[in-house]
Amino acid sequence: MWRFVTVFLFLLLVACEPTETEEIIPVSDTPYIEYVYIGNSGDNSVLVPKGQAMAVNDVEEVTFEYQLRPYSEDITTGFIRIEAIDILIDGKEDYTNLVQITILDELNVKLLPIINDVMTVKLTVELLEPIDEQEAIDEGLDLSLVNVDDAELACEAICGKSIEFDVSFVLITTE
Repeated sequence: MWRFVTVFLFLLLVACEPTETEEIIPVSDTPYIEYVYIGNSGDNSVLVPKGQAMAVNDVEEVTFEYQLRPYSEDITTGFIRIEAIDILIDGKEDYTNLVQITILDELNVKLLPIINDVMTVKLTVELLEPIDEQEAIDEGLDLSLVNVDDAELACEAICGKSIEFDVSFVLITTE
């Protein structure tokens, strides 16, 4: 099993600009994954919680794209596990439950069968609106939507702060 990680930083309510470690990262001299970071949809945009896009540059999601391929003709079976890990807001784990990272069609992790061709993978980052129990009661919302103890405190903690996460690509061979 081979693993490498790249880190992305972007600001809430500030232009979304990722910082990647390198464009192509070989893992070892043995079979590995080669990836190329293509870009993101958040240039000059402001990431806001779902349902809160009101200004011209507000966006409710930012999408990152990669092209992946195994770097070995010998690899014919197995999987590539792509996972969003170590999610932090302003360097802390507080309120990271409000960050949703979808990899293709699944939250936080996706297992793809290996194909000896280039694969395009999209990661979509969204923020949930902080909702506390009192707000849910006052607004007549389903209590299952409650995601924080204090919505106002959560808003203060995430507003204008950086969101940081690692993207792990793991090649799992089954031969």
